[in-house]
Amino acid sequence: MADHSPRPDAPATSPALAALHAQCREDYALGQAQRATAQPLPAYTAFTDTPAPAIHHPLFDPDMDMGDLPPLSLDGELRLARRLLDETEGANIHDPQAMIRAATALHMRLRSIAVAITAERGGA
Repeated sequence: MADHSPRPDAPATSPALAALHAQCREDYALGQAQRATAQPLPAYTAFTDTPAPAIHHPLFDPDMDMGDLPPLSLDGELRLARRLLDETEGANIHDPQAMIRAATALHMRLRSIAVAITAERGGA
């Protein structure tokens, strides 16, 4: 190429190339100045001796939740469980909120099935 020069201080053959060389020199000088005045990053301790307090909210809390609802028949509960399985099988396993919703819905349905079985067997 006619406009290429191996030396940065060699004269350019066109005004546009000369302007480009000037911009490159300015940008390089600015970067050097910024690196020269850069402050080192503060040191952070990755781990501490005291663990962070665990946050725990149970999926079912008898004091907060309504408790078990009157059960449907066992056949009705199983029909609803199959429908819920069909609805949740497409949930994105990489989406934490989708997994929480699916787990909560399946937990509630399993609880209803357990109540229906207990009622069908004549238990309390």
